[in-house]
Amino acid sequence: MHCTWKSPSQCIKLFKAVHHTNTMVNILFDTNGLHIMSMDSSKTSLVRLELTPHSFESFECTVGEFHQ
Repeated sequence: MHCTWKSPSQCIKLFKAVHHTNTMVNILFDTNGLHIMSMDSSKTSLVRLELTPHSFESFECTVGEFHQ
């Protein structure tokens, strides 16, 4: 998996905003893009954000690719 953000500052703002409001975050990268789902600690707010490959300067994800 490899991606290049169009704007690194927007990337940082996005992750800081999610981190500031939500303590539980799931991030998934697949061939359809970047998917973020998160919930606040009181479990009253759910965030679902999907960024398609077109949202990036470049995006490549091979099916079945997994790294730890």
